[in-house]
Amino acid sequence: ASFLANMLDDPDLLAAATAGEGSGALLGRAWAETLRHDPPVQIVLRRTRTEVTVSGGTLPADAPVACLIGAAGRDPVRFGAPDRFDPLRADADPLLIGPAGCPAALLGRLEAEHGLRALLTAMPGIRWADGFRPTAGGLLTRGPR
Repeated sequence: ASFLANMLDDPDLLAAATAGEGSGALLGRAWAETLRHDPPVQIVLRRTRTEVTVSGGTLPADAPVACLIGAAGRDPVRFGAPDRFDPLRADADPLLIGPAGCPAALLGRLEAEHGLRALLTAMPGIRWADGFRPTAGGLLTRGPR
């Protein structure tokens, strides 16, 4: 849903991503950028296995930890203009879409790209209704409503 929303927010990007040759690469970059900009999972709850040293202190073994996945892609130290959706950004991070060669990450990307392409082929004039833009919601998981 976030992938489609990001594409519909930028008609020029949408047109370029569906223009035929080379559009697959742009859709792949838009998918990766969506996972950086609007990840569906915002927080992952875990426990430490052993004592872990982090900036500012040490976490004991078996301590509860909330990993703020959604914040990682918006780190201004790591990403220039982190709040801007930009599939062509030079500072993209492939780790945000999963481990290299991970079959689940590759399958998810293919499903998203082919699904969006099929939707846009079936509905080439799809766009937001005038004045409409869904708002994202959710704490642990997040997406347009």
